[in-house]
Amino acid sequence: MSRFLYSIVLLIACFAYAQDDLCRPPTVSIISQGPRLTVKKVTLNGPWGNNDATALFPAKDRSAKGGVVFSHSKINWNEGTRDMFPMAITLAVAGAAVILPNRTLTWLPTEDAMNREGAVVICATRWLPGGRRGPGASYRHFGL
Repeated sequence: MSRFLYSIVLLIACFAYAQDDLCRPPTVSIISQGPRLTVKKVTLNGPWGNNDATALFPAKDRSAKGGVVFSHSKINWNEGTRDMFPMAITLAVAGAAVILPNRTLTWLPTEDAMNREGAVVICATRWLPGGRRGPGASYRHFGL
């Protein structure tokens, strides 16, 4: 039994170490800064490659009341494509910090590997709390 427990602990430690090496510091630039929103371009990267994302924050004088990490910026299905950016703007104007990786989710998936969040969402989730101003807040991750 102790050998089994040792194996489980070793496996968890290896997984935790691999997660720590997943994200490199992103490149960030301000796209626009207005009275209601600040919009930033964030290039998330790591050993897996890179992905551009859009981050939206409440106006300068307001700290974020929470955070939302989207897994995809668009949803594509039989009837067309739905852009998630308007929803992200609505959430940011309401007071949330939001990050939206530039990726398209295809519904219904045609292969098992499609629409997997993976490293992009993990790196976006790690960046968001430090990428905004103000005290810590609770965060939510929306993905399929």
